[in-house]
Amino acid sequence: RLKICGLSEERARQYMAFETEILNRCPRPEMVDKNFIARPCFNLSTRALPHEPAYYAEHFDYPLSYVIRLSDEAEWHFWNSHEKNLPENVWTEIFELSDRSRKLFLPLAQYMLDHLGWSVEAVNKYSYNEQGMLDILRWRNGARRSAKTPWGMNI
Repeated sequence: RLKICGLSEERARQYMAFETEILNRCPRPEMVDKNFIARPCFNLSTRALPHEPAYYAEHFDYPLSYVIRLSDEAEWHFWNSHEKNLPENVWTEIFELSDRSRKLFLPLAQYMLDHLGWSVEAVNKYSYNEQGMLDILRWRNGARRSAKTPWGMNI
């Protein structure tokens, strides 16, 4: 999958080492649960993440697939839960993680550009393909919601 995004063997190995380091430091056993894709990340009564999004700009505690998963659900809630009486901090988090702000996605993507040698095109392709899998596995419609990537660029 990483080669499809245009990464060399070396860049793909670097990325896998980066994500392995994240998962060794911050294990995510929920990711291997067969219901991970379908299970909600947000309970809408408390924040989904233990820290404010700004914390994660320097502490990458979630692999990119997880970040995209959170962002996808936040975007869904942005459009579908806006009339609910949510606590202010929950609504703020949804907004920050959604496509409106991308406060969790953008720092990680920037790190991939600056430190892992990814191109903007590779980041876009990876996130686009992750979103496509979520569309199929979570939303069950198989159609991409948008031809735009999380960076807002068409690929």
